[in-house]
Amino acid sequence: MDTNQFKAYGISESIAKALEGLGYRQATEVQQQVIPAALEKHDLTVKSQTGSGKTAAFGIPLCELVINMEMYRKNHPIHKEESKVVPKKQKTKRRIKVATGQKTKG
Repeated sequence: MDTNQFKAYGISESIAKALEGLGYRQATEVQQQVIPAALEKHDLTVKSQTGSGKTAAFGIPLCELVINMEMYRKNHPIHKEESKVVPKKQKTKRRIKVATGQKTKG
């Protein structure tokens, strides 16, 4: 596999297929530099010519991170207590009760 192909960056199969469907076959020079760093969540500032692939260089890792977050949420559902919206004072009391093992209402 050529090192500048998108799959070489370890992106998900769904994004790789979407890129292929959009006609992306090989990463541009700016994408080769930005995608790996962005996937590692580095802060980046990129200056490059119009048409060099900057938007995809940031968009591809962003999509990958969103997919990873969705997979994490799917595998780690929010506890029912954490999802309730209650006044701050009541919420604090509830957290103290949960932390100390006391039963909570509702």
